[in-house]
Amino acid sequence: MIMNDVRLRRRRQRACACIVSIFATLSLAACSAWEPLRVATSGDYAPFSSSTAYGANVGFDVTVASQFARDSRRAVIFIPLRWPLLTEQAKADVFDVAMSGVTMRADRMPQLFFSRPYAISGAVVVVRRERAAELGTLASIDSLNVRLAVNRGGHLERLARARFAKAQILTVDDNRTLADLVLRGEVDGAVSDLLEIRAWPDAFAVIGPFSRDRKAYAVPFQRLEVLQRVNDWLIMRERDGWLNDERRRWFGESAAWSADAACFEAIAAAIDLRMQLMPRVAAAKRQLDLPIADPEQEQKVLAEAAQWATEDGLGAGAAIALFEKLIVAAKEIQTASLKGRPFPADADLASLRTAIGYYSRRIIDEAAGCGEALARTESRPALEAALRGGDSKSMRTLLPASEIAPLIAALAVVRSNSAPAVAPTQPEYQGGSYVEFCVPPNTRFDRQGYSADHFESEHPIFAEPAVDAVHPLRSGRTRIPAAAGRNAYGLYVNGSSADPRTAGGAAPAKVEVDVPQNGVVGIRFIPTIQPNGQFELRQGPYHGLTRFDAVVEAYDPNAASPADRCPW
Repeated sequence: MIMNDVRLRRRRQRACACIVSIFATLSLAACSAWEPLRVATSGDYAPFSSSTAYGANVGFDVTVASQFARDSRRAVIFIPLRWPLLTEQAKADVFDVAMSGVTMRADRMPQLFFSRPYAISGAVVVVRRERAAELGTLASIDSLNVRLAVNRGGHLERLARARFAKAQILTVDDNRTLADLVLRGEVDGAVSDLLEIRAWPDAFAVIGPFSRDRKAYAVPFQRLEVLQRVNDWLIMRERDGWLNDERRRWFGESAAWSADAACFEAIAAAIDLRMQLMPRVAAAKRQLDLPIADPEQEQKVLAEAAQWATEDGLGAGAAIALFEKLIVAAKEIQTASLKGRPFPADADLASLRTAIGYYSRRIIDEAAGCGEALARTESRPALEAALRGGDSKSMRTLLPASEIAPLIAALAVVRSNSAPAVAPTQPEYQGGSYVEFCVPPNTRFDRQGYSADHFESEHPIFAEPAVDAVHPLRSGRTRIPAAAGRNAYGLYVNGSSADPRTAGGAAPAKVEVDVPQNGVVGIRFIPTIQPNGQFELRQGPYHGLTRFDAVVEAYDPNAASPADRCPW
């Protein structure tokens, strides 16, 4: 085996090159004219979004929106959000993303697609403290003589009407008036949520919570490219701690999450949303006179799951096992839904399947990014708790957490045994020779400009046309088929939105290995951070990665000691 130790440095880009923030992980072009980011926010829902007396927007989501736009090198425009018109505004392409404490909910899909969740809250009823003995339980509140105020058109109105069928529900257009209505005695209580009432006076007693609501950012279906950038940015801000600092600042210490908890909630939310769509799928099938069971579509879903898992360096078999379970539960939900309440008349099967496909892919992608946490046995209770916390009843009955959690964890466990992304076709590759790339945890190597973003073989791995094969590298072990004999790879450090292989981009550093017949060679990529822990340098209008060193070395994938092989 021959290996060149490599120290990689990114070249200074041309004056007009656009530098990417390592934290934002967005491929952006500062030299082109970017349209402002249109953020819909309500201005009446503290601590997420509220307006000051001078008209300024403040709050957790306002801070996040401003920082996301800043990292994206875009100006931000805040669009007034009206809760009753949220989906209509989305259809009309009024905004790029809604950031205002939006609850992840099935009836808002597929007009809106949700990011990974960033906070958990719960609906409560707030009454004056002197009436706590009289109205101290949810049962006592559900009475014909009780008047409840709630914000019009939002998630809380939906919950209030479902939970308190006997009470008089009075809606208001400004969420900020709720506390005063209760204090003046114009209503007996108000429906709010745990995070909002932190800023209310001590004169209130709180009953509940009677829901567990995940908050996320909502993007119109025609703006999915924005959603991908938002998700990538949220993941990086979870890892560097900035997002958690803001949670503590706006929501309190008890609302802080670990990066692992954020991962588990993201996986659980994607599964939950997928299941919440199933009654609408049943309605669409009823309208088209189609049966609930669709073997052809089910096989397509399983094939896609296996393909996505393989692309992400996960086990195709584990993905199939998980989605087989999801499909069985989905058909049970569809069947049951047709026996109950009236189904919506506007269900569109093609749009619904697009949304289901999106959340299915999110399950796989989040599992890939959370591989280190999923592989730890001690993390299983936290994963199961997240799975039990959804809005869909299937998460508590048809998909018990104790059964689903091991299937999700298995995706990470079998990472190193994943099949090649594409079956080799040339005879000399049939023997099973591989190069295994070992990437540190919490590091995603892709084309978003984080660090060494891809590698490129000098040998054509695939059939015609004989071009270099490019594969994404993620945390953990990724095995790529290779020809027996000498193989050379180019590792790139990309701190620019420009393609590193073009003029002005970073030059690749070559790594050569001798791959045995029917054997595996490992290449371990070890980044080194500057002593102060920083990756970034701000210079003029540019902000981003200016220096990133890395050492590449060989290892034996079959070594007995974890220290002598890839430990991830």
